[in-house]
Amino acid sequence: MALNKSMHARNRYKDAPPDFAYLASKYPAFRQHVQTTLAGRVSLNFKDPEAVRALTCTLLREDFGLAIDIPLERLIPTVPLRLNYIHWVEDLVGPCGTEGPAVRRGIDIGTGASCIYPLLGATLNGWYFLATEVDDMCFNYAKKNVEQNNLSDLIKVVKVPQKTLLMDALKEESEIIYDFCMCNPPFFANQLEAQGVNSRNPRRPPPSSVNTGGITEIMAEGGELEFVKRIIHDSLQLKKRLRWYSCMLGKKCSLAPLKEELCIQGVPKVTHTEFCQGRTMRWALAWSFYDDVHVPSPPSKRRKLEKPRKPITFMVLASTIKELSSKALAMGWDVVEAIAVVTAWIEKILADLKVQHKSAPSAKGEASLFLTAIENSWIHLRRKKRERVRQLRELPRASEDILQAMEEERSSQKKLSLDSEKNKTESSEIESVTPDEDVSSTKTDRQSEDSPAKEENSEDLMEEDTETKEVEAVLVSEDSGNIEEESSTLEDVGKLTTEKGQTSQGTRQCQHMNIPEDKADKLLLASWGLPKAVLEKYHSLGVVHMFNWQAECLMLGQVLEGKNLVYSAPTSAGKTLVAELLILKRVLETHKKALFILPFVSVAKEKKYYLQALFQEVGVQVEGYMGSTTPAGRFSTLDVAVCTIERANGLINRLIEENQMDLLAPNTSNSLVLVHPSTSVPRCVS
Repeated sequence: MALNKSMHARNRYKDAPPDFAYLASKYPAFRQHVQTTLAGRVSLNFKDPEAVRALTCTLLREDFGLAIDIPLERLIPTVPLRLNYIHWVEDLVGPCGTEGPAVRRGIDIGTGASCIYPLLGATLNGWYFLATEVDDMCFNYAKKNVEQNNLSDLIKVVKVPQKTLLMDALKEESEIIYDFCMCNPPFFANQLEAQGVNSRNPRRPPPSSVNTGGITEIMAEGGELEFVKRIIHDSLQLKKRLRWYSCMLGKKCSLAPLKEELCIQGVPKVTHTEFCQGRTMRWALAWSFYDDVHVPSPPSKRRKLEKPRKPITFMVLASTIKELSSKALAMGWDVVEAIAVVTAWIEKILADLKVQHKSAPSAKGEASLFLTAIENSWIHLRRKKRERVRQLRELPRASEDILQAMEEERSSQKKLSLDSEKNKTESSEIESVTPDEDVSSTKTDRQSEDSPAKEENSEDLMEEDTETKEVEAVLVSEDSGNIEEESSTLEDVGKLTTEKGQTSQGTRQCQHMNIPEDKADKLLLASWGLPKAVLEKYHSLGVVHMFNWQAECLMLGQVLEGKNLVYSAPTSAGKTLVAELLILKRVLETHKKALFILPFVSVAKEKKYYLQALFQEVGVQVEGYMGSTTPAGRFSTLDVAVCTIERANGLINRLIEENQMDLLAPNTSNSLVLVHPSTSVPRCVS
């Protein structure tokens, strides 16, 4: 059981709990109360008063040779708990011998129907007991139990008036010095407290055993606290008539005020202990007016007992070890054996978790590590991962000098390739650029092998090329309405310029994203013709390169021209970046509106703020439809609406009813598949 390891060292049940199966086979009266499971485990229902009584009577007969009768209407004691109290009193009074009295004398205040303390004390140690009782039924049963065990010469049971504790009981024996007194006081002050209505913590589980005690056994005026205080006041008058006064307590909260009371009264010797058994804990308090008594030390504070846990064991497959070995060799690690490889990777994981570790002595063929956790770095991993992705988009932040070096290298490569491609360029003349800018030219004969998927047919390809030329030929400013020529640059292909070559700040710009001609450049975000402000924003977040699968999604068929795209990726894998690029392209090109659909309000709010910061420099207005939130200017004033599923459904239904679905460009949905049957309303679904 949970507390058995903390039983008194001499308690016979500490290391050898009762064997219910054996007792059931030996005692028919006990057998009828046990249940045997299909697995052969024998158990007892401790909420059944008859079963608890049968267990107590059986244990007393089997282990101590005592035969007793207990009425179901009175308190049924548990043997291990009472035995703990007896052994503690043994520690208080010491053994009988030449230095001490030949016979120990004790008083049991409220002995109960079982008279269990005197019976155990007399049987184990030959102690003489004066047992007092106020209840008629308990008195009769106690007297009968003493007589049928032939212990009348050691145990005297006396009937005393109500509220009698020590003073009246010792009037007739004024010359006798007793070694100790014992008491199991009524724990509760009223019926509500006995039921745990006012005193029991609601988080605690209900008691695992039944309480059959009578009114005088479980309740007293003021509860156990006032009851024990009355014993203390009697002891102040009796003083050295008893060497030790002791009481058992049912509530730990009673211990401190009682010790304080003894201190106030100037009692010289005070000690306490704990009785642990099964799932029950009790406390005991003892005090003495003698200076030469031995005072047992109180129990030291114990750590909370934990169930023994099995070691965490998992098998590393040979294929996994082979893969780890190859990776380790590629990283320059000098490891060969399987254990060394696995240990090296575990150390890498521990380093990522900021857990300090050092090698510990181990046997041959083993590896041991001593770990020290400086900070808790392993909780809320999903939240931390989302935060990291939001800031870094899963890519390391590149320093400004690295970015500049990459741009200069790519610019020089483009200039070299431009000289060899002059004869293949379009008839339209390309404006000259400054040295730190790049040139982006669109070829009409873009080869299909640059895309991981083939075009649907040649007609679609021709339409795509035609659209590309048309979009490149004109540049539209929403505010001014002027059509201007532009100079194509690395950072901002299709950026609006005035006749003087200056950018119109705060205007929305027609944007054309091209598939990079050089396959090596397709993973570089700057190769996709993003507006300079958006590109710089991505760079500030550390997004410099794309994953290969992201580039392949954008290069599929005519996705960039508005065809539907359905793709699936794990959480935080980077699928949002593809959606952002497609939304930006279609909104800037078509001047239509886009929906970004997300499942939860909190996620939608986060995405709204993120897109607002990302697109604000290019004049794209982002607002949200989530919960009860609706943009102030309604749908007509925005370019991108970040919506929850329910709000998006209502918004689309209204547009269908008003025959305004042509206002929409792409709709992006996270974790859903919503593909419109009409290709006239392109969707980007992830």
